[in-house]
Amino acid sequence: EMAADEAYGFAPVPAPNASASASASGSGTKEGDVPAEDPEKIIYAADVTVETTTFDETVAGVTELVGRYDGWIESSSISGSNYYQKAKGTASTRDASFTLRIPSRRFNELMESLSALGNIPYSHIYTENVTSQYVDTQARLKAYQTQEARLLEMMELAESVEDVIIIEDRLTELRYRIDSLQSTLNNWDRRVSYSTVSLTVKEVREYTPEIKEEPSYWQELKDALKQGFRNAGQIIKDLLVF
Repeated sequence: EMAADEAYGFAPVPAPNASASASASGSGTKEGDVPAEDPEKIIYAADVTVETTTFDETVAGVTELVGRYDGWIESSSISGSNYYQKAKGTASTRDASFTLRIPSRRFNELMESLSALGNIPYSHIYTENVTSQYVDTQARLKAYQTQEARLLEMMELAESVEDVIIIEDRLTELRYRIDSLQSTLNNWDRRVSYSTVSLTVKEVREYTPEIKEEPSYWQELKDALKQGFRNAGQIIKDLLVF
């Protein structure tokens, strides 16, 4: 991309220095942005599956829960039982899929409250730190905006139509790059400010049983020895009593 900039007559974009990074990560954020204790640009997201034996109540509970934490439902869908299946008495279960958007400052609260909807057999939280990419993109955007201002000054001083056309072509290319970088920053801001929770609600007749961890060989041996010592002690006690 640097080579392309030079080909169009643009100056190379300087890499962000340490002071710029510190300034960007230390800047304050408005209410609803990344939590105050975590000023970096971190995106929080989660995938969660909820099992329920009361499907309609759980679906209604999702809407209530999202509203309680100042979020909204970005998309939703329900599949499963239809009119034909109900008329025929065919046994079937339903599924619902939701994409929830929650203020990052309330992400943990929402995740802790999901268990109220039903059984949770699967839950995965993941994060993405985009601080370095964000600062680098900001630096490139500022460099392009500086070049744009210089080209506008050159436009006012242009003395021929040919010069005006060349400058306009460069301005068009610059503005395209500026718009693209600004769009990237805006997208990161939205994802940082509002976490995404992909929620699947499954109607079940019985909850999935918890998977108990099998004891290791050494644990089994240890338990067997303990049991053996207890049995031996009881035998000795019985002999002494006899």
